[in-house]
Amino acid sequence: MRRREHEEKVLGAALLYIGKLTGETLTTFSRPEARERRRKTVDLLAQGSSSKYAIEHTRIESFDGQILDNYQFSDLLGPIPLMVAGFLPAENRFVLSVGTKAVKGVKDPERVRNALITWIHEKAPLLKPGSNRHLPGTYVREFPPDVPFEVSLSRWHSRRKGLTIGRLEPGDLEEQRQMRIRTALAEKCPKLHRAKSGGRVSVLVLESDDLALANCSLVASAVLEELKTRDDVPDQIYLVETEAEPWAVWTIKCGSPVFPDTPASDPLYVYPAMIPRIPD
Repeated sequence: MRRREHEEKVLGAALLYIGKLTGETLTTFSRPEARERRRKTVDLLAQGSSSKYAIEHTRIESFDGQILDNYQFSDLLGPIPLMVAGFLPAENRFVLSVGTKAVKGVKDPERVRNALITWIHEKAPLLKPGSNRHLPGTYVREFPPDVPFEVSLSRWHSRRKGLTIGRLEPGDLEEQRQMRIRTALAEKCPKLHRAKSGGRVSVLVLESDDLALANCSLVASAVLEELKTRDDVPDQIYLVETEAEPWAVWTIKCGSPVFPDTPASDPLYVYPAMIPRIPD
C-alpha cells in the first residue's frame, strides 16, 4: 500500500471510530494541507450534521529512528525464516533477535544473511526448548562469525513453529518513547490548536506500527504524561495500531475522559480493505 493511500486508511479508521462514538456520519471533507503548501495546516477537515472536526495524523516511534531501523531490519533479516524453513527441529518455535539499530550500516547484506543462516543451522539443534523465560541451554547470545552485531537465538515450546525474528528491547526504551511522543505533540498540537476556530473539534490520530515494543497502554501513558505540560491539548486523541490486521483503534482522550476511562475502552477492530475512501 502506498504511503498516501495508507495514511488515508488510517484517517478513515479514526473517522469510523468517531462515528461509532457519536452516532454521527461525517459527510463533508476538505484537505487544507493539500491546498496550503506555504503554511502548516491539518490533514483533514470533516463535518457531520452537528459537529465539525479538524484532524491531524502522525506516525509515532518507540525510539528515535525506529521507522528507518524497521526497514533495514526487515530487509536484512526478513527473508531468513523462509530460508531456514524445513531445516530446523519441527516440534518447536525459534526466535532470532537483535538489538535496535544493530543492523544499521551493514555492508554486503547477502553475505551477513548467509552467515546467520549457517550459524542458526549449527546452534538451533543444540538448544533445549524453554517455556515462559530464558533458562540456561534454551538460548544462545553471541557474535556469529562474519556477522557484525550480536544475535540471540532461543527455542520455545509453542503451537507456533518455525523461526520468527524479533528485537532486543533497549534499556532506556520508555525514556526514548517519551521523547518521541514529546516531539510528535510539539509538531502536531499547535497546528490543531490553530484549526479549532469556528467551533471545530481538534482530533489527533496517532499511528503505531510496532508489535514488539509498543501497545496502547504504553503509548497512552506517555501521551498523557506529555499533555500535562501543554496548553494546546487536542480535544480528542485516537491510536490506530496498524502492525497487524485487523487494525485496532483506541481512544486515548475524548474530551475530559482519558484512557483507560474513556467512553469506549474497548478498541474498534477494522480491516483496512473495509475502510471507505474519504471523498475529495
